[in-house]
Amino acid sequence: MKNSLAVRTITLLFSCFCLFPSLVEACDEFEKDFIIRKLFVIEIRNNVMEQDFSHMARRCGFDIESKRADLIGKTLRKDLQANMKSIISTQHSLNPIIQQTAARYNVDPALVQALIHVESSFARTAVSPKGAIGLMQVMPATAMELGVRPDDLWDASTNIDTGVRYLALNIQQFGSVKKALVAYNAGPRIAGQVMKPEDLTVIPQETKTYLKRVLSQYMSYKSSGFGK
Repeated sequence: MKNSLAVRTITLLFSCFCLFPSLVEACDEFEKDFIIRKLFVIEIRNNVMEQDFSHMARRCGFDIESKRADLIGKTLRKDLQANMKSIISTQHSLNPIIQQTAARYNVDPALVQALIHVESSFARTAVSPKGAIGLMQVMPATAMELGVRPDDLWDASTNIDTGVRYLALNIQQFGSVKKALVAYNAGPRIAGQVMKPEDLTVIPQETKTYLKRVLSQYMSYKSSGFGK
């Protein structure tokens, strides 16, 4: 119903512009942007309807492709800025939890920070296609093995505590941060096949990429003095 009303409204707007070309010149940029935004946010289910809208826009003097690209560019820039502000804000709010939890399990807080960065980009509600939950992307089965209810993983403190505890256990078991990260990502069975930390030929390519990303972020956070 809303779509139908919106379509009729925009059709009327475009009809006015087509009947009175002088109105196109009288329009300011804000009004043009408004009309074009409406053109592309409507959920158009019919290709013929989309072609009709584009045709009307061209008749009214709108450069559809350049306007579309411009709007998409503006939207992406705004989204990127908003996401960066959100990530930075979340990072600051989580710092005390990360520091305390890392100290509790004798893990470098810069490593925990790097892991959260790569696993979830600091999104508390992140869920992976395989079902990993939250900031540290803890699998429900792993949580239950550690005595944590999967539903409790939505709490940031619980999620970080569970993830860091699991990481610490892997570091203790395998005696290497690299192998512990392999276990965190691909499972202890795969990590157990790595004879030496520098010999990673047996692990999947996805895990190699993951390991590279985490270690890169780890060095970055460590060099910035995080955790000191």
